Amino acid sequence: MRTIELNDFLEPDFLQFLKNIITLHKKFYKKVDLRLKLICDNNPEIFRRPPTGRIKGITSILRNMQNEGKSYRSKWSYISTLNDLAGTRLTIATKDQFTKADKLIKTGLNSIGKLKKKRTSGIDNRGYDAVHYLLKDTVNNCTCEIQIRTLTQDLWAVFSHYESYKYVSSSPTKRDLVNFSHLMNVSDKYAHEIKERKIKEAEQWHKEKAKAVEEKGITFSEFEWVWRKSIIDFKLGSEFNVLDLCYTLKQLSLYDIYSLKDVMSLIQKKDYLIIIKQSIRKHKFLNIPFHKVFYILCKCHRHSKSAFEVVPISQEIDNLVYFFKQEEKLQNIH
Repeated sequence: MRTIELNDFLEPDFLQFLKNIITLHKKFYKKVDLRLKLICDNNPEIFRRPPTGRIKGITSILRNMQNEGKSYRSKWSYISTLNDLAGTRLTIATKDQFTKADKLIKTGLNSIGKLKKKRTSGIDNRGYDAVHYLLKDTVNNCTCEIQIRTLTQDLWAVFSHYESYKYVSSSPTKRDLVNFSHLMNVSDKYAHEIKERKIKEAEQWHKEKAKAVEEKGITFSEFEWVWRKSIIDFKLGSEFNVLDLCYTLKQLSLYDIYSLKDVMSLIQKKDYLIIIKQSIRKHKFLNIPFHKVFYILCKCHRHSKSAFEVVPISQEIDNLVYFFKQEEKLQNIH
């Protein structure tokens, strides 16, 4: 089969039609990708890699039309049936995290489109296993397919891409690929056991670090005093309560904060506080929990040190405030 030529299929009107659709999907994909990067960055224990995606090009669309036997007359209606012109993938650690990933995806994406689950986890007759969502922008009639799969599922998919997906495979090869998929499923269970053990070890380590923080002189009263002096004056966050205060103090070791001086240095960043305050007012989230404000400051601190800035700091702050507001709404519903 010779290489497909655009002139074999395209009239000028249809070419422009495809370009317009692809342009709309690129804009929508950019919004989706930015939101997913934020979700992954804020939940590294669940999403082990940044999202990876693509927009289908004109040649790819035409090749699909040819391979699926679409006639010249059906090309206009065929385009309207495509749901994967924009697509992206997320990778979680193990299968037990699908529920948490589902909640985070719904919370983070419900403001930019209508989300619907297309496929649940389960090995099909090819050996493929993943969860699929379809996010639709009802205003511009654009869609983006979102796949979530585990590290072991991703390994199988990458390995089998050309052996199964791109070309017709023999029966023995198909059988072996399915068996390989089941072997990956066993590996996932083993990885889950290792992960759970590491979580317990990490929790114990942070408990010891939190104790060291207190021994170095950061007491509840000192932390509350610094917070009130630096944050409450800005009228950010809700009032202190003992449970939130305990929670925040125990998390300090996660941010490499081991002294009162470290705390004061972090939460006296006035430029960040001004941006946070503007975002809180914008989203009408004046009762944002104070430990969430503290978390945002920590993210700002890390952002300023990173050589790989994905988005401007003001945009990341705005995304975080919005995300926390949606998270609170979801918790109130349940």
